Amino acid sequence: MNALALKVGGGALEVLLLAALEARALFSVYDHGKAVNDAGWQTRWADRDAVDKQARALTELAEREKEQAHQRSITKAAAADQSRSRGVPGPERRRTGADRSSIG
Repeated sequence: MNALALKVGGGALEVLLLAALEARALFSVYDHGKAVNDAGWQTRWADRDAVDKQARALTELAEREKEQAHQRSITKAAAADQSRSRGVPGPERRRTGADRSSIG
């Protein structure tokens, strides 16, 4: 009877081992699918982040150019104001020879 019990027990062990191997195979397929899906999302996110970074850099460059143009106009206006306050005629206030003769 021990031989029969071992034979039945051995068969049950084989079934259990096959079930474990099948479960492992199914889990491996699931895990691979999950990894592929995650890699796809990570690629899309990396692409989106690269586009966002480029857009941010272009916007920053445009804003810097605006600020520099604004600063140049302020500097030009300040220089013109200083030259007027010192009595130095600016290009719009210079007199020609004909203007000088009519004054004096």
